[in-house]
Amino acid sequence: MANNVKQETISGETVIGAYLSGDMNGLIAYDKLCKAIDFLNQWDSQAVIDFLRQFVDIAHLFDHRCKQLVLKFVQVDWQFVPSDIRPQFVKLLRDIGVQYICHTESVIRCFVEHLSAKIQPLSVANQSQEGKNNVMNKSIGMFVLCLTEEEQDNIYKLAIDGLTFIVKCFPVATKSLVKIIRQRFPHHSASSIRYVSYVRNLILICQNITQCREDILSIITDGLAQLDAVLTKAENSSREEDSCDDGLNVFLLDEEYERNVNEVQDNNDKVEKLDICMSLMFDYIGKLCSQENSTEIDWLPSTPRQKKILKELLVVFEEHLLMAHGLKNISFLWFYVCSLDTSYQKNFLSWLWSFITRLNQTPNDWKKAQGAACYISSMLSRASYINLSTTMEWLEVLSHWCTTYVNEMVDRTTGATAGSTRHGTFYAVFQAFLVAFCFRYREIVQAKEVAKIHHWGLGHIVHSTLEPLSYISHPVALCFATISRSVQLVYVNHILPAKPAEMMPFESHFPFDSYSLKGSLSFIAPLMRKFSPLAEDAVTLKNELLWRNIIEAVDCHNYEGNNGSWEFLDDIRRDQNEFERLEENNASLKIANEFLTVYSTSPGLKQFKTSPFSAMGSCALYLAMSLLL
Repeated sequence: MANNVKQETISGETVIGAYLSGDMNGLIAYDKLCKAIDFLNQWDSQAVIDFLRQFVDIAHLFDHRCKQLVLKFVQVDWQFVPSDIRPQFVKLLRDIGVQYICHTESVIRCFVEHLSAKIQPLSVANQSQEGKNNVMNKSIGMFVLCLTEEEQDNIYKLAIDGLTFIVKCFPVATKSLVKIIRQRFPHHSASSIRYVSYVRNLILICQNITQCREDILSIITDGLAQLDAVLTKAENSSREEDSCDDGLNVFLLDEEYERNVNEVQDNNDKVEKLDICMSLMFDYIGKLCSQENSTEIDWLPSTPRQKKILKELLVVFEEHLLMAHGLKNISFLWFYVCSLDTSYQKNFLSWLWSFITRLNQTPNDWKKAQGAACYISSMLSRASYINLSTTMEWLEVLSHWCTTYVNEMVDRTTGATAGSTRHGTFYAVFQAFLVAFCFRYREIVQAKEVAKIHHWGLGHIVHSTLEPLSYISHPVALCFATISRSVQLVYVNHILPAKPAEMMPFESHFPFDSYSLKGSLSFIAPLMRKFSPLAEDAVTLKNELLWRNIIEAVDCHNYEGNNGSWEFLDDIRRDQNEFERLEENNASLKIANEFLTVYSTSPGLKQFKTSPFSAMGSCALYLAMSLLL
């Protein structure tokens, strides 16, 4: 076949010239030429080289009349093009895309498709395991590169350089490039090799083609956010199943067991993908936003460049993350950015605050304002790089806004309906204040700044008709009540609700509470602050955790789903050495009955018998507590 093609197409230029002139023999030869390319991957290397060499210098002939031939060329998989002729072949496609606008999008699509790794399945059916494990291994797909890493990297470079050249010569092509990149972004179920390679190469394109950096970062963030949401949902589902498992897994059928194991394997693959991609993004954004990077023109100041980068990142954040509450890891990219320079954290917090202070007209505006409050809360509480002075400034801003809001509602009593969704932003902002205060109160006490907070009128807010402690995260309210009583700030135990509100007026979430990706954790761990209360308050706060655990153990009910996260209190559990020392000095923590007495004597907290589980036998309760203690 290859020899016949060579004989009939002695000169590619001659065939195309005859075809363009309308010669009948030229039309026949052109048609045979197009069909021959379909079998290019079956030819030997030298035949492919001889065939393609006829066309590498005649890109100027491929006008709109050669659309069929160009489509055949862009469909050629570069892994079947020998490395000796591959650069010239890619240059041919690049030149065609630049010289003839009718072919530009097809060429760009071809280059984008080669940003993903070429893979092939790796059979694991010959493994020696028997039974369920053998069946499981046969059903799990594993992939490896079709080419060597060097060859694959060469294809990546040719594709990226080609796209860079096309956009440089034809800037309008940027729009088509972004559209195609979005279309070709792999699904979260794609293999790790293809997914990671595509994200990595998009980052390289961001570096080479800065005019489309914002759009490409948006595409990457959207893809990683979808992957993060899938993993978060799977994690929450697994936690709920484990909390209510009464031993039913003992009786799983074989197919159910295989399905469960495959789901675990699939989730592990997704975790690996997200972890590697987050590491790539941390590394890129760190270099991109670093003040140490020199500008392209040495005599220009770096500030405008840094502001432009931050603006691009904020646009992406608003589009994909500000109203997305089912994410656990992707938002840490912005957490990391703010650690690189104090101006970044200042601008980020001010930008978030602008959503709260602007005139909100639509439900989406409300959601953005409430999401902004949650992010401000987590930034002030979790970011170790935000100093106490900055935190105190923001705490005062938050409390002043809440006071003003309460005063306005008092003047308009008809609108002061406690728990109404129209006040959702108020509850979100007040919760942001409480969370930040609870995390930083130890520093505030040590810096002797508590007296300053006394002048902010917190009592006026918490005792208002809006009843803020009843419509925020229940764990946050309990924690604040304990700490506030300890530092004698304001007494609120008598107004705490007996149980969490059934309907929250806003969607509460804590975006920076935990980071679950081990590989990229090194970027985040040094920046995180643990919840570290005063030693004398640690025992009481741990009691609150034990109380929550007893309720969940008896009822198999998780408050976290609807009423906020307990993760901000779980830092206490990590300091085991400190609590062991405290428990040695407090024997009451080791005896369940005395624990109940200590808890119930705290002013404003209900006796254990008032819970909906009081009808249960005392043996069951003590058994549950003994398991927890």
